[in-house]
Amino acid sequence: MATAKSWAPPADFDLGCRIHALQQQAMNLQRQGALDQAERLYHQVLELSPGHPDALHLLGLIAFQRGQGEAAVQAIGAALANSPGPALYHSNLGAVLTTLGRSREAEEHLRTAVALSADSADAYSNLANAQNLQGSHAEAVKNAERALLLAPGHSEACNNLGVAHQGLYRFDAAIVQYGKALEKSPNNLAFLNNRGQAFYQAGQLEPARLDFERILALDPNHVTAHWHRALVLFGLGRLEEAWREFRWRHQLPANLPFVRSFPQARWQGEDLSGQSLLVVGEQGVGDELEYSSVIADLTTRARRVVVECDERLVGLFARSFAGVEVVARRTPTDPRLLSPEIRWQVLAGDALPWMRPNLESFPRSGGHLRADPERVERWRIRLASLGDGPKIGIGWRSKVMTKERQFHYSRLPQWGDVLRVRGVHFVNLQYDECVEELREAEALFGVRIHAFADVDLMRDLEEAAALTAALDLVISPSTTVAVMSGALGILTWCLITDHSAWETLGTERLPFLPSVRVIRRHWKRPWDAVLADVGVALRAFGSTPSG
Repeated sequence: MATAKSWAPPADFDLGCRIHALQQQAMNLQRQGALDQAERLYHQVLELSPGHPDALHLLGLIAFQRGQGEAAVQAIGAALANSPGPALYHSNLGAVLTTLGRSREAEEHLRTAVALSADSADAYSNLANAQNLQGSHAEAVKNAERALLLAPGHSEACNNLGVAHQGLYRFDAAIVQYGKALEKSPNNLAFLNNRGQAFYQAGQLEPARLDFERILALDPNHVTAHWHRALVLFGLGRLEEAWREFRWRHQLPANLPFVRSFPQARWQGEDLSGQSLLVVGEQGVGDELEYSSVIADLTTRARRVVVECDERLVGLFARSFAGVEVVARRTPTDPRLLSPEIRWQVLAGDALPWMRPNLESFPRSGGHLRADPERVERWRIRLASLGDGPKIGIGWRSKVMTKERQFHYSRLPQWGDVLRVRGVHFVNLQYDECVEELREAEALFGVRIHAFADVDLMRDLEEAAALTAALDLVISPSTTVAVMSGALGILTWCLITDHSAWETLGTERLPFLPSVRVIRRHWKRPWDAVLADVGVALRAFGSTPSG
């Protein structure tokens, strides 16, 4: 950062008046959006008074308005180096750093701002925003509320309070705050998007749809709103409209690094008679497993189907889809997939609107994948040695457990009512490191959860599929564990929080996976209560002759 530590106010009275006049004129132009003219005047101030902190600070705000975050940090930092006292400088620098993802640095400046000026609503609101980004939602609530005490109706503070409540899973309270923010700024896209997501998480699909459609009326190319509208429409069972929005997933920032290019024309429902088609797997093993049911259907339309997938799935897919050439995804791309003999290409998910246009087009029973029968038989023998009674596979969480995702998954110590069920044998299907969690649960509930150390459930999906296929029942949230089980046609109880899995398509089941029974948890209901019900159902399952 530039520093001009020798700066001092001009001693000449007339010069000071001239600088003040230039600065006022520049500020008026800046408020009107005439940034180029304002910038020239601020530079004139700096020529008359090098290192003038107000001019540097305001030039930093112009840079920020232009989307030049790093330049804004440099300019406001230089202003602070020359005049470290103004709370406004710290507050605005904190706001800029927050937008750059540097929320820890931002929080330091924002704490300084509120210490210097305890009556600054902006500073408290900006501090809440930085804390939200770090996941410190309880602290953010306090600071957003302080901002609102100082400035009732402060729209940014209302929004930041809503974000904090949403981060604490208080969706009703979040919706109220977003509504207050929108009273002052009815067309603010961020506020509308936040409220739409809160409505969706609270299961209020129609209000969520209206918010996302309002965003799209203001900005027809708003990628996030298109994607969230798709999720809402799936939840409402409006598949035709939802599929049209589904394609926007490719433009989500999180998905852009995984977008890949192939030379073939993109298939969009054209006649495939006598032609060849490349089916490209989606990012993520769970999606690849779930969407792969369309492969068998596509083989009835095309002369030849080539599938690219995660290399861990090659054997499973080759066995399950007769006549299909299966190629592992690699970098660089396998030359076979670039062949001009292949006429069309399609992402597996992009085939869904054509192959699954309505609920009637989904499979009605069974699974679409087939585990290695010899391995399955070995696992049946091995599991039989555990003793009489059903063999129950369990998973309880995702591998990726961000603070936001934790809400949708239980913890193994909450499974007491399930794990205390007698006459059944539990088998671990959790595919990442979970040894300590298993030990804790076994100590708490006095039950053995069988974990087979000789199987790598993450990397050896052929063996994981065979083990899963040898089980009588799988209980899991909506993770790869449940999807693998359902794709194999194994009876599965899938634990889902309200509308967190769009794949229910507005039903009480998973149309992609007919053998899966959905156990839906309302977002206000604790996992312990849901799992108590699962325990009751499991006792009934274990006592039946077929169990």
